[in-house]
Amino acid sequence: MAMEFAAGSTALSFSTAAELALALERALDEGRGYGDPIVRVGFDDSEPAWRFLDRVIAERSDWLPAVGLALQHAAWRGDGFTRQALVEFLASVRRSVALLPWTEPLAGVLGAVQGRRAGLFWGRDLADLTLRAVVDAHLAWRAEVDAPAWQLPLAGWRSTRKDLFALASPADLDAAAERARRGAFTPTEWGDSPIAWLHLAAVARPWVDDWGVGWVRRALNGDADLRTLAFEWLLDGRDLWRHLAVLDGLRARPPAWWNLSVHDRPAGWKRGLRLARTDQVTLGVLVGRLVARGRAQADTPPVCDLAPIAFS
Repeated sequence: MAMEFAAGSTALSFSTAAELALALERALDEGRGYGDPIVRVGFDDSEPAWRFLDRVIAERSDWLPAVGLALQHAAWRGDGFTRQALVEFLASVRRSVALLPWTEPLAGVLGAVQGRRAGLFWGRDLADLTLRAVVDAHLAWRAEVDAPAWQLPLAGWRSTRKDLFALASPADLDAAAERARRGAFTPTEWGDSPIAWLHLAAVARPWVDDWGVGWVRRALNGDADLRTLAFEWLLDGRDLWRHLAVLDGLRARPPAWWNLSVHDRPAGWKRGLRLARTDQVTLGVLVGRLVARGRAQADTPPVCDLAPIAFS
C-alpha cells in the first residue's frame, strides 16, 4: 500500500524513501514549465512544489527519517532547480525545522544554493536566501525552544502571559490542555483550532507524541471540553496509528456520547468541531472514519531504503 499526496495537479504515491525521492522530482515537473519550483493551487495562487511534505511531516512522525533521507538524495543528485526547490521549501514551511538532522549536513556542502521566494516565517528576516542562511535560521529556532526558559504559546504570536506554558514535562502539557479546554479558536501559525499549539509542541519536544496517546485516551473518556479537544487533535490526522487501540475500544464498547452529533458543542465554546461545518454525522461515525484513516497509516509503515549520504 502506498501513501498518496498531490503537488498541484500532479498525483504522487510512494511507500519507501527511495520512491519519495523520485516523487520529489515528479513534483517539480509543473514548475519546470514556469521556470520556478512551484505548483498552481486554486484559480490564481501558487505554493512551493514540495509543500505536500508539510502534510507528511504533520501526519506521520514515523516517516520523518524517510522524508529526511529522500530530501538528501533528491538534492544531492538533483540539478540546480531541484536544489532551489529545497531552499524554498525549507524557507516556507515552518514544520520543516523537524528535518534538521538531514538538512544541516546538506547545508554544509550546498550552503550557497540560492532560493528566490520564502514564507513569512523563516524567510522574512533573511537578506540572502541561501540554504545555509535558512538552515541557520532553523538552528537558531531550535536553540531557542531547547532553552529551559522557553514557553509554549497557546495562542501563537497573539499569546499573552496567561497563554504561555513551560514545556519541561508531560505535566506541563496536561496544564496547557486544561487551559485550552475553554475552546478558544485563536488563529496561530500552526492552525486555528484550540489544539493547534500541540503541533508546535510536537516539533519542539520529541516526547509529545507519546504523551498524546495517553492524553487522548483520558480525554475521550473525560468531560465534553476535553473530549472535543481530543477530537480536534485526531481530526488533524497526526499519528492516528498510535490511537487505534483506544478507538477500537470505543467501537467495541460505545460510550454515552456515541450518538451525539458533531454539531453539539460544550457550553461556552464558540463553535463545534471543524467537521460540523461541512458534515452531519454522529461522533460514533466520526470514530469509524478515524479508525479507517489510522488503519491506512498502519498499512504504510516507513521504509528507509536509502542510506545517509556521507558528505565528508
